[in-house]
Order: sequence, then structure tokens, then C-alpha cells
Amino acid sequence: MLCAEHVGMGNTCDCDGTGTRTIDLFDRAARLMGTQVAHDWFAGTNDYLEGARPIDILRTQGPARVAEALDAHQQK
Repeated sequence: MLCAEHVGMGNTCDCDGTGTRTIDLFDRAARLMGTQVAHDWFAGTNDYLEGARPIDILRTQGPARVAEALDAHQQK
């Protein structure tokens, strides 16, 4: 899996060079929802991402769209 699932190992990869790191997204999600719910959020389907899983979008497109989906979740 992508680095978001290895938070406990201290992985701090930079997935797309924009300055938004996967670890930062996971940390933000964990603070917002709790660690287990954030893990489930990354691994589950997401309406904002048209049914895609955030973890898959991170792999294929980088963190920008996942950050937008997290913003949308936070505004609910």
C-alpha cells in the first residue's frame, strides 16, 4: 500500500512534489476523524472522488484531489 498506511513507521514520502505530503494528509485526517476512521476513509470509496478510494487516487494522481476530498469531508 501507499505510505499513508505506514504512518506508524514514520514514512514521510512526498508523492507529487507540490509540498503536500501523504503523511500530512493522513495526519490531518486522523486529527479530524481519529486514526482508525481515517484509515477506513483512505481505504473506502469516496463520493467526492466519484466512488474512487482516496488511497488509489494518491497512487495515480497524487495528493491534490485527496486534499480536496478531505476538505469536502471536513465541511460536512
